[in-house]
Amino acid sequence: MSVRTFPALGFDPAPGSPAALRAQARSADLAARTLAGAAASATRLDAAWSGAAATAYRSEARALPGDLHLAAAAHGTLARELAAFADDLCARQRRAAELESRAAALRATAGLIEVAQARSARPASRVAASMRQRSHIASYREKPGQATYAVSAVDSPASTPLASPKSIAQRGLV
Repeated sequence: MSVRTFPALGFDPAPGSPAALRAQARSADLAARTLAGAAASATRLDAAWSGAAATAYRSEARALPGDLHLAAAAHGTLARELAAFADDLCARQRRAAELESRAAALRATAGLIEVAQARSARPASRVAASMRQRSHIASYREKPGQATYAVSAVDSPASTPLASPKSIAQRGLV
């Protein structure tokens, strides 16, 4: 039996071997037919016996043909259910292979999109976008002889560095 792998999904959604299930179904069917034959034979064993041994046998073995018929029926049911499960598993494994292909294609597409976005985004525009997304509040403060631009954000630490207006303009943030 070959090992099925699903790296894109991360797990095998339909593990098992339909061939092994079908082999077990054939074994159960053979057992059902053998038990049915034994049940038929057990009903004919009584024909020529007489005496104390025959009486003792009849009292002990009265339920045997019925029990053999029940066992034959149970094995027949098992054989049919195993064969049906093998068919269902086969269909589910085909579907799992389709899902693996789709997942692999989607992961590849997502990877290409990430690469394209990383290549096309300039560092300054990424900083600006990040600042806009994080709802930054900018304020301009002037001190005698020195101009500074303070940037603070609701979700950033209190120690946000100060930057000069020239560097902010060069980054495209104003």
